[in-house]
Amino acid sequence: ELSHKKKSISSGFHRPVKSQSLQVLGEISSQQLILAIDQIFTNSVNFDADAIIHLVTSLCEVAKAELFHSKPPRTFTLQKILEVAYYNMNRTRIVWSNIWSILAPFLIEVHKSIFNT
Repeated sequence: ELSHKKKSISSGFHRPVKSQSLQVLGEISSQQLILAIDQIFTNSVNFDADAIIHLVTSLCEVAKAELFHSKPPRTFTLQKILEVAYYNMNRTRIVWSNIWSILAPFLIEVHKSIFNT
């Protein structure tokens, strides 16, 4: 009789609980993914010179696609570029100069496209 009660209780709640559990797991997984992505940008201060240059170059390429080819324009990567620049401002002058040599033309291009100058 006890196993019959277990079956009737679990059969009444199994689907909603499973569905809710999957939803919670999906949300946790999504939150963990967001945190992992953010850690890439915050930990960019630990990248070597070549890696930070590669990251900044790649972010600028993605940001151009988001800004110029999305309707409406997306600004996620532009924001991440600014965060990476902020996190890495204390790099050596040579490395920061190399970062800036990528960022400056990108920012000028974005400005010109926004204001049609």
